[in-house]
Amino acid sequence: MVALSHKAKQYAWFALKVFILFLAFWFVHQRLAEQPFPILKMLYSKFQWDMLPSCLLFLLLATINWSLEIVKWQKVSAVVKKLSFQEATRQSLVALTVSLATPSRIGEYGAKAYFFNVADRKKILLLTLFSNSAQMMVTVILGVLGFILIEHTLVLSWAPFKMLGFIGVVLVLLVTGYFFRKKELMVKGFTIHNVYIYFKKLPGSLWITTFGLSLLRYFTFATLFYLILLFFGGQIEFLDAIPYLFLMYLLVSIVPMFMIFDVVIRGSVAVWLFGFLGINEMIVLATVLVMWLLNFVIPAIFGSFLLLKSPNK
Repeated sequence: MVALSHKAKQYAWFALKVFILFLAFWFVHQRLAEQPFPILKMLYSKFQWDMLPSCLLFLLLATINWSLEIVKWQKVSAVVKKLSFQEATRQSLVALTVSLATPSRIGEYGAKAYFFNVADRKKILLLTLFSNSAQMMVTVILGVLGFILIEHTLVLSWAPFKMLGFIGVVLVLLVTGYFFRKKELMVKGFTIHNVYIYFKKLPGSLWITTFGLSLLRYFTFATLFYLILLFFGGQIEFLDAIPYLFLMYLLVSIVPMFMIFDVVIRGSVAVWLFGFLGINEMIVLATVLVMWLLNFVIPAIFGSFLLLKSPNK
C-alpha cells in the first residue's frame, strides 16, 4: 500500500470536509425546493419588522434548545473526557452538519467519535447512543401519554386482524432482539447485551442529569412549536395542543428507523394530527418548516464554519 504524504492527507481531509458541506447544503436546498410556493409566500409576509420581537423569541427558544443539547453532551462525554462548553458546542454543531443528509442522522455518531482518541471512540459511540436514547425515552413516554389522552378523538381503525398483525410484529422484534442480544452489531464488540451492561454501569447521577436535560429540551421545542403555530394564525389553547404535540413527536421519532427522515414527513404527520383540531394545513406546514430552519438549518450553518476550522487528522 502506498502511504500518502502529510500534505496529501491535508488536501484529502479538506476535500472531504468540502464534500460533507456540499451534501448538507444540497439537502437543505432540496427540502426548501419541495415546499409549495404559498408556504414560502406566507413566511415572507409574516416575517416583517413589526414581527421582530416574536422572531427574536423564536431564536431565543431555539438557542436554549441547542444549549441544553450541548450541555447534555458535555455531561455525557465527561465519562471519557471533560469538555469545555465551547468544545462541546463545536462537537455538537459539527456532528449536526455531518448528520443532516444521513438516514436517521446516523452521521452524528461518527462525527462525535472523530474528535476523540482512537482508543476512546467506541465509548463515545456508546455515550452518543445513551444521550440519544434518553431523549427518545422521554419522547416515547410523553408520546404514549399524549395518545392515551386523545385516542378517543382520532379516527383510527382497530380491526382485529390489524391489531393482531401489529402485536405479531412487536413480538417478532422482541424475540429477535433477545436471541441476537449477544451477536455483534455494525461495530465490532457491540452487542445488545454489551450495550445494556455499559449503560447499567453509568453513574446514577448521569442518568438523572441526562434525562432531566432531555425533558427540559423536549418542553422547550414543544413550546417553540406551539408559539410558532400561534404566530401563523393557529387558534388553539396550549393545554389542548399538548397531547397532539406529544403524539406528533413520538410518530416523527419512529419514522427515521425505516426511512430517511426530512421536513416533508414531519409536515405530513403534523398536518394529519392537527387536522383533528381544525387547523389549516398551510399553517401547520409553515410551522414545521420554521421549526426545521431554526433547529436544524441555522445550527448546521454555524456547524459548517466550525467543520472547516476543525483540525485535520
